[in-house]
Amino acid sequence: MRSLDLVTRDLSKRFGERWALRGLSFAAVPGSVTLLAGRNGAGKTTWMRVATGLAHPSSGAVLFGGWPAGRVRTRLAAVFDDAPVYPLLTGAENLEVLSGGCPLRTAPARALVDELDLGSLLPLRADGLSFGQRKRLAVAAALLRRPSWLLLDEPSVGLDSGAWGAVAGTLRRLAAEGACIVVTGQDLKNLEELADQIVVIRDGAAVFAGTRAELQRLHPPRVRVRTPAADRLRALFPQAEVLAERPVPCLEIPCASGAEGEALLARIRASEIPLQSLELRAATLEESFRRLGLYDGEEQQEVAP
Repeated sequence: MRSLDLVTRDLSKRFGERWALRGLSFAAVPGSVTLLAGRNGAGKTTWMRVATGLAHPSSGAVLFGGWPAGRVRTRLAAVFDDAPVYPLLTGAENLEVLSGGCPLRTAPARALVDELDLGSLLPLRADGLSFGQRKRLAVAAALLRRPSWLLLDEPSVGLDSGAWGAVAGTLRRLAAEGACIVVTGQDLKNLEELADQIVVIRDGAAVFAGTRAELQRLHPPRVRVRTPAADRLRALFPQAEVLAERPVPCLEIPCASGAEGEALLARIRASEIPLQSLELRAATLEESFRRLGLYDGEEQQEVAP
């Protein structure tokens, strides 16, 4: 185990008859961002609470460089989804209190305030701030502590694209400086590009741990075809799946590999079937998550026009 690895080892947590975590194991390393992903109720927030010492595990442990959270408190920072701030304090006062007294006059602190566009919030009382503004304050306070380990629960929720872009850029910089960062969430559109490693949990246990590329390789590419002659295409490729009937039928053909997909493209082009579009599509992260069963059955695949 590396000196600053964050290791979750055979972690279980039971609430009465319900198991929120069941033997969860994974490791996050310094200099990287790990996404702990799963649907609501999968156990993400329970992991955060156990990791930070707010809840006791039924068995197993979360260790920071070999130590529990209580032994590394000054080097650990966490921001939960509700992003608590002191409502009667100003933004500046909240930053100082929540960061453990880090002064805002230093050059790094001023740079962070500028980076997250917090300058206009510093003189305002927190009870007048939006949810997203309070979250940015809480994230900034955590970053001011220059933590070795940073845990963020649903960090993109409540932030517009500009605010999230600023936060994500700051997190990438902190990881590049050697911090070990774990984010939880199911906002894949925003979190997909941030994560170096992905841990997918379902019913409290890990069903996948690896890089984004490794996750996508579990689900080979598919050939997507838009053609007014859907019947002719399905006669040639009975395995083709219909995604949409109108305005122009859209079908997908599963492939075992990229090479097979390229061969299918060549066969379709040579078939003289009229085509509106033809492409070989790698599985997106969201599609990979869906195939791992992390979405409700009623959620349908979206087909771009």
